[in-house]
Amino acid sequence: MKYFLSLYFCVASFSIFANGDFTINQYHINANVQLDGSIIFTETISLRFHKQKHGIIRKIPIKGNLNGFIQTLTLTDISVENFNFSIKKNIQEVEIKIGDKNKKIVGEQQYIIKYVANNGILNFENHEEIYWTLIGGDWNAEIKNASFEILLPKDITLSEDDLVVYTGDIGDKTNYANISFKNNVVSGNALTILGKGKHLTVGIKLPKGYIYNSETPLAIKKKPIAFFDKYLVLPLGILFSFIALFFKFGRNKNHKSTKELFYPPENLLPSEVGTFYDFKVNKRDIISLIPYWGTKGLIQLKSMDGDGETSLYLEKLKELPATATTHEKYFFNSLFRDSDLIFLNELGSEFYSHYTKTYSLLKKEALEERLYDKDSTKYFHSNLLIFLILACIAIGIVFIIKIQSIAAGILFILSGIVMLIIKNVEPKRSAEGQRLHRDLTSFYQTILNPNVEKLNSIISQNPLYFEHILPYAIAFGIEKQWNERFTFLGQKTPDWYVSEHNNFNTFSRDIKSKTLSKQIVVPPVADSRSSSFGGGGSAGGGFGGGGGSSW
Repeated sequence: MKYFLSLYFCVASFSIFANGDFTINQYHINANVQLDGSIIFTETISLRFHKQKHGIIRKIPIKGNLNGFIQTLTLTDISVENFNFSIKKNIQEVEIKIGDKNKKIVGEQQYIIKYVANNGILNFENHEEIYWTLIGGDWNAEIKNASFEILLPKDITLSEDDLVVYTGDIGDKTNYANISFKNNVVSGNALTILGKGKHLTVGIKLPKGYIYNSETPLAIKKKPIAFFDKYLVLPLGILFSFIALFFKFGRNKNHKSTKELFYPPENLLPSEVGTFYDFKVNKRDIISLIPYWGTKGLIQLKSMDGDGETSLYLEKLKELPATATTHEKYFFNSLFRDSDLIFLNELGSEFYSHYTKTYSLLKKEALEERLYDKDSTKYFHSNLLIFLILACIAIGIVFIIKIQSIAAGILFILSGIVMLIIKNVEPKRSAEGQRLHRDLTSFYQTILNPNVEKLNSIISQNPLYFEHILPYAIAFGIEKQWNERFTFLGQKTPDWYVSEHNNFNTFSRDIKSKTLSKQIVVPPVADSRSSSFGGGGSAGGGFGGGGGSSW
């Protein structure tokens, strides 16, 4: 029998969620082989429920696969004596759910399950073969006693070498079971407890022509896993079509600007400029409001050295005008909610929730709908795309696992990843948004590398030019270059900055976005005592967990 090319049907696969619900005292399989190659099965399962349950779920795999040969069963004429049951089928298995959802039972029960299995006998070039896992190991219960009878359809002589029986885990060659042949009946019983991973498999080698008159093997050589196949057309079409549509209808086309802009367009707040320019809210965008308020005479930033550290505090001089934006009002009022004089290093993590709300308000206001193309936003950045992303990934997994087309599956998943990346890039701007972004790009490039002659001319006409533009340089993330340029010009510190040293180097140190955000944006830190490693943990107290129930 070592030369058997065998079909491994896990005919007795059963699963249930809870341990200890029942014990199978006797499991008997009767298999009546027909001349047409079908097999009539009768399974008699005598068990005892230890808890009240509706019944059992019997799962029968219909895909056989061993040593590179595959074969598919069809099950017909399924019935269960004296019990209600329902049937659910998929490409891998048939599920028979036995019991009444409105009734629970306990104690001794006997289930008699009948069905006809078609296409379950292997037809090889030099012999035919029945190779059947009569009792699978996926029962979540112990099977104390197991026996079987396989009735062959016509007279035949079989030797010991034509019969095998195996018990144990998948792949085990142990044979803790009896098997015998008499009067065209192969019978036997297990000598060990089955279930919970322990299988009972029987093999019978039949002479060529005993069942089938055809020389054509029914066992089909398993196809190698396809890396390149007919299924590639669909995912490739989806991937390239989506990318092509995005490049034509959803992508921003950045045009180089040749003009110089020494002032921000449309009198935008520095926080709005920084956010719209790179399509995200950075800490520096919100921090840029502080020097902006200084230039408007609303606040003073004061610096005080002591004990090797510098303390920064803000003093409110005036209220914001009524025309201020929502995010600006919220941030300003949150800073000065308790006092007109605040030390930044005392804000702590309690202020973090105010920062995050300012973040949300700024994002909503700076990235307003009018600045973006409606159709592009609808097709490339809406919730519909989230559905398509999840669908592509799910279909890809199905192609890899079920259809075994790795390349097609990977391409589906790749399509989902590409969609996810595109969804998170900046939407295509409207004509107004494109013009504004082009002007901001010109403004950024101008103040990063200004024409010296023009800059000197502007400063001579507007001595406060440096401090008026500084908030925008902070929002762009180029305040270092901006400050260094004016250091060489002997720039004086702004009137809204007060320090005992009161020199430009100290001002440049204190006004850095990193310096300010380090004190204003302080995320909360969990108390170490709440960690399970600090003695505060307990069973069931962590993330995740949960449970299940049986039928």
